[in-house]
Formats: sequence, structure tokens, C-alpha cells
Amino acid sequence: MAPGPQAPLPRHRSLLRSPLYLRMVASITAVLLIPAIITSLYNVQRSAQAHLEASHPQLLQATEAKATAVEALLLRSISDVLLLGQAPPMRRYAQALATAPASPPQDVLELFQTVLRRSGGLYDGITLLDRTGQEQVAVLLDGKRLQVVPKQALRSRAHEAFFSGAMSLGGISGQLAPVYLSPVELEQSPEGHRPALHYALQVLALDGSAAGVLVVSAPLQPLLRPLRPDEPEDRVYLVDASGNYLASPEPRHLHGDMTGPGPTLRTERPRDAKELLGRPGGTLLDTAERPGYLQAFARIRPAGQGTIQWTVLYERPLSTLLASEREISRVILATTAGSLLLALLVALFFTRGLVGPIRQLATAADALSQGQWQTPLPSSRRRDELGELTESFAKMGHQLQSAWLDQQRHVEALRQAHDELEQRVSERTRELREAHHQLMEAARVAGREEIATTVLHNVGNVLSSVKVSTQLLEERFRRSRLHNLFKALELLRGHQQELARYLTEDPQGRLLPAYLSSVGGVLAEEHAQHQKELEGLRKNLDHIGNIISVQQSLAARPSQLLEEFDVCDAADDALHIQLRQSSQIEVVRDYAQVPKVLTDRHKLLQIFVNLVSNARHALMAAPISQRRLVVRIRALDESIQVEVSDNGIGISEVNMRQIFQYGFTARKDGHGFGLHGCALLAQSMGGSLRARSDGPSQGAAFTLELPWKPGSPARPAPDEANGHAHP
Repeated sequence: MAPGPQAPLPRHRSLLRSPLYLRMVASITAVLLIPAIITSLYNVQRSAQAHLEASHPQLLQATEAKATAVEALLLRSISDVLLLGQAPPMRRYAQALATAPASPPQDVLELFQTVLRRSGGLYDGITLLDRTGQEQVAVLLDGKRLQVVPKQALRSRAHEAFFSGAMSLGGISGQLAPVYLSPVELEQSPEGHRPALHYALQVLALDGSAAGVLVVSAPLQPLLRPLRPDEPEDRVYLVDASGNYLASPEPRHLHGDMTGPGPTLRTERPRDAKELLGRPGGTLLDTAERPGYLQAFARIRPAGQGTIQWTVLYERPLSTLLASEREISRVILATTAGSLLLALLVALFFTRGLVGPIRQLATAADALSQGQWQTPLPSSRRRDELGELTESFAKMGHQLQSAWLDQQRHVEALRQAHDELEQRVSERTRELREAHHQLMEAARVAGREEIATTVLHNVGNVLSSVKVSTQLLEERFRRSRLHNLFKALELLRGHQQELARYLTEDPQGRLLPAYLSSVGGVLAEEHAQHQKELEGLRKNLDHIGNIISVQQSLAARPSQLLEEFDVCDAADDALHIQLRQSSQIEVVRDYAQVPKVLTDRHKLLQIFVNLVSNARHALMAAPISQRRLVVRIRALDESIQVEVSDNGIGISEVNMRQIFQYGFTARKDGHGFGLHGCALLAQSMGGSLRARSDGPSQGAAFTLELPWKPGSPARPAPDEANGHAHP
């Protein structure tokens, strides 16, 4: 055959349609861009981490400053109370009060009013108690209005707790007495409950003797002014030593156990509450209780005041801390986009000079492959690897043309080789027959493995019911009242010498005959229940034995153990085995009046157990109120038809094509040989098994048809697109 006529090379296509060109552009772009992206991401992460690390001491410093400010207000209040107790009008009035009750002079009332008016809301009441705890004078501040409580309205023991606290501190005669600071309490006010503190100071007369106690009441709110957050998104809490929230942005948190139903720090945040209440200060980041927050906490413990152990907790969202990082991210994204564009331009320019010559070589090679041996070959003046490749290709083209001519001369030699090849094929065929025989032996071994797998699967379906029966028997024996009968018999043995008197005169003995009668009835009922459960256990164990026998018979020869029985009874046995623990499934038994069938009972029961088991698994994903399983039994002309249907998860069209294949399963815990074994059993009994489903979530139905007796053909099933049993 002569070389074909010379033809011009085809026109080059656009490089943008070249896979090689596009891959090279993408590769070069990725090589240039990936390091830039990694570096950018690292810089963003490192910047954010550094910012967070720097935020820890800053937020802690701000928290400590707020705690210090609150503590300073407490110390200022304590100092004010000390000065008030040492004021000359107070000392003079205390001297008179030390001997007998006395009305307060005008200078004392003016002193109280001046302190309340100038406190800036830190105090809202001053009360003076004599040394017996009786109120002698009380001045209250209601908004801007001062009110002196009339003598008849004074209460006798209203401030007993503060009186006891101040008196217990005591004081050295002639020296400054310490101030008792009460825990936070909720007081009744026109607006409802409000938290308040009380400062109590033992007042000394001029001679140094204890004349009474000065009680200054202070609302908690003015003390909390320094706790205002620095940023709108921040949150500041104040917690006492018991974990109660004294200040919180959320009113439902406030006061905890003081109000009853309110939450506390210990119950609401159990993991980090121990650390917050156990350390003097520090920071926490992104904890399980407060994800997305940086927290700083500091303690408030005024010197000499054991009742005040507060914790200031300051929270700031990480989104606020990292707000400045967003601008950096935008700059990095813009830089990355610019780098991508530059890398793309570099890749386009670089790869164009590489892919163009390669495309010319590919076009020439395609022409040569079509027999156009006179095709002009490309040439190149490049002094690199591509130039060498072009020259080598031209040499190869000439060699191919010479080789093609030589090939034509060797055709007569190839025909001779063909004859020799046919002889070798005959010999190879003989070898293949021997290999086929070896494969048949391997198939028999695989069949035995399949039998063992089927036995394990079917036995497993029944063992769950056996386990339930065993557990029920164990539970009933454990709860049996037999031991109570033994106790009654022990009572009779203990009084056997005077049994008649004991049963007729003793109050406890007169109850024994009736009790023994009732226990006998209960034990009889328990015996009947145990007998019934043992009968079911025996049936299940018999079925397990017959499963093994059936598989042995299938492995040995295609024989069956035939008996005449009611198909409805076999269906009920399968339901009892599989659904005794599934009380949340509605079972509908739609049984028609059908005559007995002559077939292998245990093979049929295996099929029923597998079908009911699959339906039960399919119903577990449906709501409890909608789980429904229907067993329908009908008599046909020459066969009996049993249908097991459910409204469960259904079967997809793809799965329907392979549902009866060995090893196929759609369940995570499935094995893939239950339905395959059912199909084999149905076929061995002269019947058929098919499946039907409208798709996922539409339920499924499995229909079994069996002849009335061996040898009579089952009614042919309608031809369906999917779901036939082809084992």
C-alpha cells in the first residue's frame, strides 16, 4: 500500500481550548499563589493571636481598676461611718444615752441629715440603737426628701442582726471601734426588692463605755457605678462568695439564692465557677460556659471585712477584640487577589511559548496516524529541549514511513504466524478447561461459606427473641414472691409447738392462712407465665436447630422436610419472635380463611422472620404514632400469597435492582444475605419472592407466593421492572 497523498496540516485550535495549556497555567498560578495565601493566612492568625495575648493584661487591668474603685467606695463609706461615730454631737448624745433612754438633740438630727444629704446617694438611712438594741433615732432619705421617724414608729429589734454584729466586734476602751459590714440583703421598697448593705459601729460614750450601735443603711446600686462597661458589647458582673449575682446585665440572673428561683454562678457555670471564685484574679478565654468571650476577674476584699468577698467579672466578645483585624484581612484579601491576577498573567505568557510547539507536534502526529505519510513535519530554530524534540520527531516520521513499507512486505509472514497461533489457541483451550474444573471446586468452597453466613444471619434473628425470653424469666424469678412464702413458713416452724393457738389468737398468726392462700394464687400465676415463656423459648430453640438442619440439607441435596400446617400460625410465630420488644409498632393481621399448605415449615418461618425483621428496621426512622406493619395472607387459584408491608423508609429505585443480590445491604449494620437467603428458600420450595416500593419514605412490600403442595406451580407473578428475586 503506497503512502497517502500529501495534505496540509490542520489549522491550530485556540490555546484556551488546550487541556495541557490550561493545566500548566493552573499549575504555575497555584505554585505562585499558594505560598502567598499560606503566608497571608499565617500573618492574619498570628496578628489575631498577638492581639488576643495583648488583650489579656489590658482587660485584667481594667477589671482590677473597677474592683479597686468599688473597694475605695466601701472604704470611704467605712471611714464616713467612723467619723460619724466620733463626731462630738454623737459622743455627747452617747454619754446621755449610756445611762437612760433620751430623745436625740437637734444637733444630732442635723448631723444625720447633713451626712445623708452630702453622701451623693451612698447612704439612705441612719439609725441609732441604745445598748439594748432599741431604736432611739432614725433619719431616712427618700429621694431628696429627709424624714425623721417619729418616736412611736420606731421599732424595737428591727436591726438586731447589725446590733449583734457590731457588739461582737467589740472595741478596746478609749480606742476606735471597728465597723461591721453586713452581707448584701434584699429590702422591701415601693419599687420592689432592692439590694442594700448596712454599716454598724459600736458608739462609745465620753468615758469609753459602750452606749449603743450606729447603723447606716446603704443601697448597693451607688457602689456599683464604677462597674459600667467600657464598650457597649461588654458585660460586667458582680458575684458574692456564695456565687450569687449582685450585678448583671440580665435581670433574671440577679441575687440567686436570695430570691429562690434565680440561678447562681455555681449552678449556671459549673466548670469555671471554681476557678472564678477560688483565685484572686486572672483571665479566661473561650471557655465551654462562655464560648467566644475573653473574661477577666478580680476580687474585692476590704481589709478587716470578712463578710465582703466579691468577684468582679468582666466579659468582652472576641468579635469586639478582633474588630481591628477585619481591616487587615480585607487588605490581605485584596493583596491576594492582585497576586492571583499577576500570577495568571505570568502563567499565560510563560506557557504560551511551551504549548504552541507541542500543539504543532501533536497535529503532525495525528496526521501521520491517519496514514498521511507525506505530511510536512514541523521544524524549529529553538536551542532548547523543545527544539531537540522537534528534530527527533522529524527523524521519527521518516522512520515510520519506512517501517510502514516494510510492514506491507511482512504480511505473508504474518499469515503463517496466524496459523501457528490457531494451534496454540487449541492448546490454550485445553488448559482453560482444566482451570474451569479448578474454579468449580473453588465455587463449592464458596458455597459452603455462604451457607455458614446464612445460618449465622437467620440464627441471629431468632437469638434476640431468645435473649428477651431469658431476661424476662430472670426478671420474674428475681421479683417472685416465693421468698415471702419462705418467711411465712419460718413463722409457722417457729410456732409449731403452739400452732393452733398461734393461728387463732395471735394477731400476726391469724393473717397467715389468708396470706398463704393469696401467695399460692400468685405463685400459680407466676408458674403459668414461666411455663408460657419457656414454651416460647423452646420453640425458638427448635427453630434455631431447624435453621441449621435446613442449611445442611441444602448443602447436601435439594430435599425438604414436608408437613401440613397453617400459614397464619407461622406468620404469628415470626411476629412474636421479632416484635415482642416493639410495642410501639402497630401490627395489622389481615388473614383470609386459607387451607393448610404442604411445605417445609421451618424454611417458610425463616422467610417470615427475615421479612418482619427488615420491616421493623425500616419503621424505626418513622414517628412512633405512624409506625404500621401489615401482614396479609390470601388464597389464589393454585398457590397461597403472603405480603409483608410497612410504611417505613422505603427503597430507592437504584437499590431495588440489587436488593436480592448476595452481600447487598442499605443498612449500616446489615450483612447483605438475609433477602438473598429468603429468595433461595422460596425458590427451593417452588415459590417466588418479589419486592415493591414507590421510593424513599414511601414504605415497602414483599410478596411471597408458594404452591399448595410440592410439584404444583405457583401462580406467575406480574412482570415488574424491579424487585424480582434472582438469586
